[in-house]
Amino acid sequence: MSFWERPARDVRHGLGMLGRSPGFTATALAVIALGMGANSAVFSVVNAVLLKPLPYPEADRLVRVMVKSPGGMLALTSVLNFNVWRQTTRAFDLIAAYDGGTADGQLGAAHVWSDYFPLFGGQAAIGRTFSADDDRPGGPPSSVLPEGAQVRR
Repeated sequence: MSFWERPARDVRHGLGMLGRSPGFTATALAVIALGMGANSAVFSVVNAVLLKPLPYPEADRLVRVMVKSPGGMLALTSVLNFNVWRQTTRAFDLIAAYDGGTADGQLGAAHVWSDYFPLFGGQAAIGRTFSADDDRPGGPPSSVLPEGAQVRR
């Protein structure tokens, strides 16, 4: 018996058995199809969340600083702590923070520090983003609107 004769015989035998029991064949094919679909869905999520790089320049250099407390790890800190880190650390090129919130019931808003836009490679299409003067207490009131916000409002 040649090398290919035995596998060919096994495939013919398997197909014949599947043809004799169509209920089992349909169930097996449905399970295989569901498994392939689930595998594809899980991979798509893992790829989008974990494997695909973030859409920012030098995204591999971005880090999120967490504070360890008795209750666990927190992404929260005080403005005082943030300003101390910003003035004293030399481990990072830029340090930025944000404080989420809303300006009114329709327009979402967040308070961000001046390094926020340069950190993510953001630039203003018209006007400017924030400066160090905007960060200081009593600094000039300023805001950055998303593209098209002035048209919608």
